[in-house]
Amino acid sequence: MVMMFLIIIAASLMYSLESKAQPEVFGNILHSLWWAVVTMTTVGYGDVTPVTTLGKVVATVIMLIGVALVALPTAILAAGFSEELRERKRNLDARVKDVLSDGIIDRDEYRELKEITEKLELSPEDLKHTIAFLKKSLHARNVRIAVNLYYAKKIKIKTGIYYIQATPKHSILC
Repeated sequence: MVMMFLIIIAASLMYSLESKAQPEVFGNILHSLWWAVVTMTTVGYGDVTPVTTLGKVVATVIMLIGVALVALPTAILAAGFSEELRERKRNLDARVKDVLSDGIIDRDEYRELKEITEKLELSPEDLKHTIAFLKKSLHARNVRIAVNLYYAKKIKIKTGIYYIQATPKHSILC
């Protein structure tokens, strides 16, 4: 509503300032409304421009108002959408970390992760990339140096993570 009011004011001002200098461009209020809409919404085709000094000053103020009323709120809205997407990915990451805590994702856990991914409106590729990234980062974090690997035996499990069994009582994730 505020925008419509400002467009009408801007069109009236430009009509009164520019109609004598450019009757073919600002010849009636409808042509001036076209200019005001294009200018206030920051589209700025450039097909209609003021030529008088006062018209240019008023146009500059109108452009700044247009940026304040249209472009900045749009940027704020886009930032909000971006933050929402980041939050959704954080939620998925947290659940994947929880599922990976035992080193294996079984069928039920994977099905649950797929359902969460769909609920969060993320792509299946996001899920695959998240699992691969977190598997690597958890694996890197859990690497331990075995002091005595002379009798060590490697056991590979489904996820590609190796357990090095140094003694019957102790095993190290590597």
